[in-house]
Amino acid sequence: MISLEIMGALETVVKELKDLSEDKLEAVAEYARSLRKRDSGRFDDLAGCLTSEEADRLEKAIEESCERIESSDQGW
Repeated sequence: MISLEIMGALETVVKELKDLSEDKLEAVAEYARSLRKRDSGRFDDLAGCLTSEEADRLEKAIEESCERIESSDQGW
């Protein structure tokens, strides 16, 4: 059940939203959606950002560079 305090706050927000332009209302909606997102990890928002070809190239580069041992004079 929603408390009276929360109902009052919701009513206030709705009144404020009624006066906003469409673009500002969409910005508020996006902000509200962002508040509901779970904090699942630093890289989760990158999922799906690579094409299949880019992912294959990245995987190959990682495999090639991680399978060799570099001497200390080569460094990072």
